[in-house]
Amino acid sequence: VPLLGVIENMSYFQCPHCDERSDIFSHGGAHKTADTLDVPFLAEVPLDMTIREMTDTGAQEDLVRKVDLGFPYRQAATSLLDQLQKQHAKKNLAA
Repeated sequence: VPLLGVIENMSYFQCPHCDERSDIFSHGGAHKTADTLDVPFLAEVPLDMTIREMTDTGAQEDLVRKVDLGFPYRQAATSLLDQLQKQHAKKNLAA
């Protein structure tokens, strides 16, 4: 299975009250890993308290309906899809 890229999970916390971004954990390790592995850095996915609370209570089924997953998740999905399309194109060229 080819490595398509690196996504930095729990990259930061965006305060729901003041919108301030806080890097709770060290930052930049995923970029370095992507560079070391020579693969694309795909996205930064923040900590999201609503998602954490819903998964802690077992409400994953309601997650998609009740939570606006927002830009970071769309960016991650779009970047991953782009890498899958590139892999598919490479495979077709090699055939």
